[in-house]
Amino acid sequence: MKAKKMQNLFEIAKKYAKAGWVVVPVRPGTKYPGLKSWAEYEKRRPTDEELKSWFEGNNVGIGLITGELSGITVVDNDSHKPGAKQLDLDTPLIAQSGGGGKHFFFKFNPKVSTFKNEKLKVDVRSEGGFLVLPPTTHPETGNKYKWLTRIDKLDELPVCPDEIQKYNPTPPGKKVDIKELVGVPEGGRDDSMLRLANSLIFRRYDKVEALETLLAVNRTYDPPLSENIVKQKLEQAIKFFNLRKEEDNYESAVLSEKVSWPAPIDEQAFHGLSGEIVKKIAPHSEADETAILINFLAAFGNIIGDKAHFRVEADRHPARLFCVLAGETSKGRKGTSWGYIRNLFKTIDENFETRVQEGLSSGEGLIWAVRDKIIKKTPIKEHGRIIDYEDQIIDEGVDDKRLLVLETEFAATLRVLEREGNTLSAIIRRAWDSGNLQTLTKNSPAKATGAHVSIIGHITREELLRYLNDIEEINGFGNRFLWLCVKRSKMLPHGSDIEKVDFSSLVEKVKKAIDFASNTERIEWAPETRPIWEKVYPLLSEGKPGLIGGITARSEAYVVRLSCIYALLDLSDRIKPHHLGAALAVWDFVEASIHYIFQNRTGDPVANRIYEALLVSEEGSMTRTEISNLFGRNQPSERITAALEILQSNTLATKEFVATEGRSVETWTIANFAKEEAE
Repeated sequence: MKAKKMQNLFEIAKKYAKAGWVVVPVRPGTKYPGLKSWAEYEKRRPTDEELKSWFEGNNVGIGLITGELSGITVVDNDSHKPGAKQLDLDTPLIAQSGGGGKHFFFKFNPKVSTFKNEKLKVDVRSEGGFLVLPPTTHPETGNKYKWLTRIDKLDELPVCPDEIQKYNPTPPGKKVDIKELVGVPEGGRDDSMLRLANSLIFRRYDKVEALETLLAVNRTYDPPLSENIVKQKLEQAIKFFNLRKEEDNYESAVLSEKVSWPAPIDEQAFHGLSGEIVKKIAPHSEADETAILINFLAAFGNIIGDKAHFRVEADRHPARLFCVLAGETSKGRKGTSWGYIRNLFKTIDENFETRVQEGLSSGEGLIWAVRDKIIKKTPIKEHGRIIDYEDQIIDEGVDDKRLLVLETEFAATLRVLEREGNTLSAIIRRAWDSGNLQTLTKNSPAKATGAHVSIIGHITREELLRYLNDIEEINGFGNRFLWLCVKRSKMLPHGSDIEKVDFSSLVEKVKKAIDFASNTERIEWAPETRPIWEKVYPLLSEGKPGLIGGITARSEAYVVRLSCIYALLDLSDRIKPHHLGAALAVWDFVEASIHYIFQNRTGDPVANRIYEALLVSEEGSMTRTEISNLFGRNQPSERITAALEILQSNTLATKEFVATEGRSVETWTIANFAKEEAE
């Protein structure tokens, strides 16, 4: 039955294509195209061979590229949602989406543009648009898209009525009066300016016009923002708009294209005291500025202890960070980035130097470094008979519960995780979650309560991919770390003259920040930050599919922890908009680093091995027998089948049966986009 269903999907796709529609595959579990780039299919139709490779025997959905080439404009009306405009449009072709809305199909009208009206729940797909077609399954509801009318005459449709365009809330080129803009948003100046910038760019102002308008509005503020900040807000708005403009293709692009080295971290990340420190050190170091920054944030978060915290429901989030600096090679100057920060904090607190230790080899070893007193019950005897017991301290424990673990060979730590029975992964998770550490082994009496552990690791990308390739480890261990791509920033063949730099004023500022943070308890959102957090929280917490989703699963928690550190550095127990903005800038870079590091990785070591073999194989194909031989026939058939299904579901490889004189041969071929990447 399953094979027949797959064949039917191909037949359905061919029927759509026969009517002139440009159809492409939809990535399983999403509403996004499953191609490296679907832009070329706005200009040409897929070939029969492409349709067959996409839809025959593959677990995908069907998507339509709307516009002139397909000759189709579609009006998507979520009439089932509160406040929606109820449309009853005259067309013989109507579908119901898997989410419950209706899709009205019309002949293409060049006067009707692609737009979205969130308020009225009217979403029009015309030139440049993309739409999911029946019988695709909706990723959230599990319901199938279905036709509500007959589809035997797909090419006989009325032209989309011009009046649909009246629902477009922001038609291109629409200008607004400055007086209207001045009174638009409420709240802090920073948030206000960003929202105005978003409004202008969405209205298709060009960059020069937008900047002139923003500066004019800024002059009405008392006091006005600096011109540099206004320009930063405009750049943010442009970046956001570009992502929104390609939102239908964004997820598949991230998952399927060859991802390049991350762009430099946004300047917002260098807010306040942390930025002053980095900019003072950077000219005298070959280290990446991002590496210097994250080292400073992690060290500050550790030196202040766990008293300052942010509470999310029952969870308590102190300022502790686990971060790993990943370079393309060992020449990334990762160690150099730590040296200056270590010297800075050594100057401030000599005791802190004793709380920086190297080596993560076992869970028991980590507990021992922050252990409580160990008390043993010893018998009291009288005339050779036990009459009572008393507590005897056999180890005084560690009073200072702060510990910053520097692991310059983080690959060694990952290799430890592979050992059967090793407790390190579980203890590290508890250290991030609560700081209460204990193993259940009989011969390990040590435990730690209230431990405040931070971790800084160094590794190369190659080592990271080699040793962190199991999806369970990534989901449980990996997503408690910030992964950051770093590289040498410059060449200083004669070293630096940083000893001539006067850090005294900055040292005093850091001391004040440490004193403030050490005596602060609960941190909360500032009133003006709440609406901003309410907007970004759904984007952070909605999750992403596959391995990338697993390793970024704690994004909202990490943004909160980073925001707290930026606030404390500003001597504030309230997270203000610029603190959240700085934290989001760091997280954006972390997420970009994760996409780069783990691109085309599945989280399954067997699937990864097969994928790598397909990349280097002739014609990008291997038979099922050849795949079994990869593992010396030591992997069970069921295990290989599961790995191949992972590759297929991630659109990394496709299956077909090749006819021979005898039985047909099961053959696996790397997907088109992956093959292009290999070349």
